[in-house]
Amino acid sequence: MRTKQLEYDNEKFTIAPLTVEQTEKFAEATVDLDSLDDKGKAAAARARACEIVCYGLNNAQSAVQWTPERCRTEMDQWLLFRLQSEILEFSRLTASAAGEEAARTAEPGEKTRAAVVN
Repeated sequence: MRTKQLEYDNEKFTIAPLTVEQTEKFAEATVDLDSLDDKGKAAAARARACEIVCYGLNNAQSAVQWTPERCRTEMDQWLLFRLQSEILEFSRLTASAAGEEAARTAEPGEKTRAAVVN
């Protein structure tokens, strides 16, 4: 599988694109965000981001498997949505508007942008 290395604030991550099966699951898992309040929309966006990030990190043959729980306890919101965006772009997909907006508004200064290592 293709992989790409990213570095954020001296933390290195190796990601891989989603498989066809995961892409199909991503497409089917559309939640009706209009039926949720703001808190529900944010929770749904984070849950979806955790799932996508786990797929992308685990597809890259991570030595220690990533789970949604591990994402929630080891990543901040900016990193979670940034990795989601990178994995979806690498998979030739796009994030939901909610995920893109959260990543864009939470983004810190230039020093923390991803540097493609490989």
